[in-house]
Amino acid sequence: MTASAADTNMTARFDDSNVAWQALDGFEGMVLSLCSVEPESNCVDFLVKFAPNSKVLFHRHLAATHSFVIEGAHVIYEEDGSRRETRPVGTYSITPASDDVHSEGGGPDGCVLLYSARGTDAELFEMFDGDFKSAGKMTVGDFVGLSGG
Repeated sequence: MTASAADTNMTARFDDSNVAWQALDGFEGMVLSLCSVEPESNCVDFLVKFAPNSKVLFHRHLAATHSFVIEGAHVIYEEDGSRRETRPVGTYSITPASDDVHSEGGGPDGCVLLYSARGTDAELFEMFDGDFKSAGKMTVGDFVGLSGG
């Protein structure tokens, strides 16, 4: 089946009224909703909702992450606070684990995106304080705790 031009030009707004959002301590300007936590494979899938013009704390990805922008714009920031990249709605990205410290958040209208963190071990993210010193790591077990499991 192929889509007609009229079908592909339709715009829709993501309705998140049935999504169970929860805040994470230390992550101002964002909420998340867990979709799946698989401790045996170190994989976690979750939705993130960033407030408009938000920036979360600096961190690095210890696991490969796949993301898809559902609504708004996903903005990535350098350590000096400058804008590195803006990913508009519909963007699918694969980012390998790395030492890249950055911040991210929502554009002028905020952002909703689907994240899939795929670790080689249980450590998925490392967070940094204002002096760029490690403030802790987020593991698959932390996500299990968020899910109530």
